[in-house]
Amino acid sequence: TGEGMTDMSALHWIRTGYHRVLAAQALSALGDRISYVVVPFALLGLGFSVGTVALVLGARTIAYGVVVLWGGVLADRVSCARLMVSSDAVRFATQLTTAGLVFFRVDVVALFVAAQLIFGFAEACFKPAAGRLIPDIVPDEHLEKANGYYNIAVNFGMVFGPVLGGFLIALGDDALGLVIDAVTFAASAAILIGVRHTRTAADPGSRTSVRTEIVEGWHALLSQRWLLIAIIASGVFHLLALSAVFALGPAYAEHHLNGASGWGILVAAFGTGGILGGLLSSRFRTHRPGVAILGSLIALSSQPFVLASGLPYPVILGWQFCNGIALAYFSVVYGTAMQRFVPRETLGRVGSFDEVATSAPRIVENFLDMA
Repeated sequence: TGEGMTDMSALHWIRTGYHRVLAAQALSALGDRISYVVVPFALLGLGFSVGTVALVLGARTIAYGVVVLWGGVLADRVSCARLMVSSDAVRFATQLTTAGLVFFRVDVVALFVAAQLIFGFAEACFKPAAGRLIPDIVPDEHLEKANGYYNIAVNFGMVFGPVLGGFLIALGDDALGLVIDAVTFAASAAILIGVRHTRTAADPGSRTSVRTEIVEGWHALLSQRWLLIAIIASGVFHLLALSAVFALGPAYAEHHLNGASGWGILVAAFGTGGILGGLLSSRFRTHRPGVAILGSLIALSSQPFVLASGLPYPVILGWQFCNGIALAYFSVVYGTAMQRFVPRETLGRVGSFDEVATSAPRIVENFLDMA
């Protein structure tokens, strides 16, 4: 019966550890967002200038952008679950080290830069592996649901991470905030250890050079022209629209959108919309993913214009909430289409090209902040 099939699918997901992947992703995203709030204030508390803070945070972003293609190669070579565990373990160590530097007030910029570089390297291995792992442990007919729930886990961290980070800053103990951040990665690693490995590592004798495997991934991407167009469009969106929102939005909100509290509510509305959007997107299958992806990006590109439109605050708040739904829908359709149509053996590498396109704007933004 249909009910029996649903029960069997649920049992399959439990056996393969998908619920563990969700929990680990929620914790990892929570830790990421806590660190984005706590690290800058911790550095400022040590007496570092704003430019130095931008340098330290930029080290993480630059390391991520440089290494993520290699992370895609690793995701196609080895067990993704083990790669994610290793990534979380490294990020636990770097954030714990950063907490120690803050607690003992070691104001050596190079040490903070080194810690964030290593953090960025590890993060660049986690994300391609996470995208590569889902189709290994979830049946094809349930990918929409799996990606929808995964998106909810990510948005959980985006909504509650900054709130928790702000609370920890208010307590006046930046080192404690970094310790809690580190613990989220340790917990994520512990949870992922229980994920069943559905794919063994490739035979080392069959491997080619990293450069050759990256080129193979590029050719796999070129064979899916619609996906290449979607990646370019997504990169342009991140560069021109999303960067403007996150770089200039707080400053604009200070004078026109009820200040810091008003901006915080807008960000929370966006994340809450993302949670609802992930839930809605998991309910149905999109038969024309290319059209859905580009339509979502067009709608999302209106975000900076609406924020600066002078419309009443409740209208802007509602639009932010709807944009959160649209971004979740885009992420679910985009991720599912990639998992379905890209050859499984090159999925990690193709996904890493997408990560390059979306991280490049953050690198540009960090350089502008440092300048």
